[in-house]
Amino acid sequence: MKKSAAVTVTLIVLFALLSFRERSLTVYQKNVVQYFREIALGFEYGTASPVVRKWSSPMRVFVSGQCGQSNLAEVDRVIAELNALFTDGFHVERTTTNAGANMIMFFGSAEEFARLHPADATLANENSGLYRIFWNSRNAITKGHIFIKTTGTSLREQRSVLREELTQALGLGKDSERYAESIFQSAFTTPVQYAPIDRELVRILYHPRMLAGLTAEQADDVAETIVLENSILE
Repeated sequence: MKKSAAVTVTLIVLFALLSFRERSLTVYQKNVVQYFREIALGFEYGTASPVVRKWSSPMRVFVSGQCGQSNLAEVDRVIAELNALFTDGFHVERTTTNAGANMIMFFGSAEEFARLHPADATLANENSGLYRIFWNSRNAITKGHIFIKTTGTSLREQRSVLREELTQALGLGKDSERYAESIFQSAFTTPVQYAPIDRELVRILYHPRMLAGLTAEQADDVAETIVLENSILE
């Protein structure tokens, strides 16, 4: 009887704490947590399980193909913006050689890219860009490649695509219809900067509390803790 009573009291306390946390979240904070769950669990294509995936070691980006100085400067700018958001020790860096790189970003035509990655030929022909990442048994992302189409696309579109694909390759793998200004917007848009809520998603994913392999329910709980601790408000 004493053991049963103790379990009952524990459950009541846990329920009360969860209810308090839910009531403590502002509308914006709830939207951030919901958007994180929508974007960060799983990917646009394939049948990967809906769990948190993220890099545990530095992403080293090598840019190849017909990039141009303007796009190269934009890659560096996006990397700098992302690095300012990470708090778990992770960082992104651009390398000048593919030796040791674990993320290859290719600028060029769909035909050129398809010769390098035949499995992605159809997606390359149908889209202005794409990313593909690989992860280990611990759901830590280990490598990948990104395609930015430079034939038949404007410079603004290329800049928008490289920002989106590089960010999604962090583990924020899905698109959504919810926020028109977001880089994760599923409709055709060409944002060249992050919406405030985009930045929050990156902060949450690369916060020390957010661990690779967490399920949707576990990630919700951690994300709520992060937004409350960091006073994410708008």
